[in-house]
Order: sequence, then structure tokens, then C-alpha cells
Amino acid sequence: MRVKMIVAYDGTNYCGWQIQPNGITIEQVLNEHLSRLLKEDIKVTGASRTDAGVHSLGNVCMFDTNTRMPAEKISYALNQKLPEVLEKMQLASDAVIINQCDRFALEETEKDGCKIKFCSFPERGVGRSRNEAILRADGDICLFSDEDIGYEPGYAAAVAAAFKENPQADMILFNVTVSEERQTYHNTAKKRVRWYNCGRYGAVSFAVRRESLLASGVTFSLLFGGGAPYSNGEDSLFLKEFMKKGYRVYTSPVTIAREEAGESTWFHGYTDRFFRDRGVLYHFLYGRLAKAMALRFLLAHKAVFCQDRSVGEAYEKMKQGIREGKEGHLKLQG
Repeated sequence: MRVKMIVAYDGTNYCGWQIQPNGITIEQVLNEHLSRLLKEDIKVTGASRTDAGVHSLGNVCMFDTNTRMPAEKISYALNQKLPEVLEKMQLASDAVIINQCDRFALEETEKDGCKIKFCSFPERGVGRSRNEAILRADGDICLFSDEDIGYEPGYAAAVAAAFKENPQADMILFNVTVSEERQTYHNTAKKRVRWYNCGRYGAVSFAVRRESLLASGVTFSLLFGGGAPYSNGEDSLFLKEFMKKGYRVYTSPVTIAREEAGESTWFHGYTDRFFRDRGVLYHFLYGRLAKAMALRFLLAHKAVFCQDRSVGEAYEKMKQGIREGKEGHLKLQG
């Protein structure tokens, strides 16, 4: 089958259309992505070429293929973010990637011998996405990631080795390199995690035995996190509930990933909303101890969190959130 494509692209980071030895090109990227998608060697032929850094709204090309996949599905698959995400994250293990868009779809592919499930859903919210991924995962150990996470070489072997060394661990929390203002922890030793520290760790640090996870019945909250009413905290609540059910969580000093600089879907600075939302979270995390834990949190991190306001002002906003969480909790229970 011969397929015609009309391609639009931003050429800023490319050395033009035609394949050349000194840089990445549009033709090269199309060949690689089509070959991976269709599981055969694909070579596109362009009707015209563009120079380095030049954009196009409608460059025409064609390729021959033995696939039975309809042309419209090829177009849809190419327009997904899968190839870009795989390269950026440097995955070296099987993965389930949840794409929040305007339709339902499932694509399965392979990259360097790893199975990739790319699932598209119209529902929004990071908690919902992670819950969908849990249902579709089939590995012995599950990690939770974000689009801005890039994994370190050898991360999969490091995670497997940590669980082998600590067979009683149901979950291990690894180091993930982030910017200084976003850092809430850095593991320097292997130790048991306690309930009062569950607010320190993000989901991207989690590695959990799938058997333990499914047995626990714990899922990510739909009230907290990107795309939810409150801006963050779904990971802290998940960790608290997992430990509350008796599952054992440990830290590891090994760094498995790094957070790439970029615009966050939920973090927009230490604003009134940040402290209020944090207060709501602390109500659900700590109950009667919420106010004390909020003050502890602010005093421990005042150099970062209180640069443009006093600790007292930030504490008032957190107490406002604690009251809001308590009132909402009572309504839910009633």
C-alpha cells in the first residue's frame, strides 16, 4: 500500500528535512516513528525539502507499507505524543502511558524490547490517570512517573536490586533529582518510613510490589493533584493509606530519575492557594495534629516557602485550608 502524508512541523530543532550525518532531521524522525509503529522498515519520500530551522504547514511525502492499518489510524497514531515521550523519559522497562485527550484509544508498541501500552482517555486528573495505569500494569514492580521525568541509565536494574536486598519491603522510595526550590527530601540511607513523613515524598519516587498494591486496594485520590480541586497531595494520601494498612515502606539512597525543567501543571509558586491547598491536605493526612504538623512544615522550610510572606501569614492560610478540609470531611461523612 502506498500512503500519502501531509506533514506540518516546527523545524526549530531540526537540521532540515533531508537525512544528513550532522544532525536530526524531519525525514529521519518520520522514518523512525513509522518503522516503530508499523513494525517494518519505512522510508518516506518527500515532494520538497526545507532547510535547517524552517517550518512547514503542509509538506507532502509518501511511503510504501505492507500494513493493513487504515491510513487515518496511522495519522492518529503519529499525532500522539508517544515517540516523543519515550525518548524524553529514556524508558528501559515495560510501561503504561496514560494520555489525557478527547477520545478513547489504545496503542501497543515496543521500544528496545520493552512493551509499551499507550492508553488515551478523555477524563482529566493525575489521580485518575495513575489509577488507570495500575489497572493495566502487569509487571512485578510498579513505578509512577510524570511526563517531565527522565530516568537514569540502569534504573530498572537498581530498583530490582533494591527489592532483592530488602525482601520485606512492599514499597521503596528512591531519590529523584529536582530543582532546589522543589526538593522536599533526599535519602542518604536505607530506613523505614513512618506516618509523620508521608507528606515528603512524591509519587515519582515510589516503587511498589504490584501484588501488595492490588491486595491493599489503595488508589490515588481524585480530590488532589493536577486536574483536581486541590492542587497537590494525592501521592502523600496514597502513601499514608498504604502504610495505614500495614504495608512496609523503606527509603533507598539510590537516584533513579531526574525532573526536567518545565512548566508544572499545578505548581505556580508559593501563593495563597498553595498554602490553603496544603492545609486541606494536612487535615486528611494528620487529622487533629494538622495544625502542629503545618507549623512544623513551615518552620522547617521557611527559607524557601516564606520569602515573600511571614511564617505567620503562611500559617494562617494553612489553617484556613485545614478548616475547609474539616468542614468538607464532615459534609462527606454526613
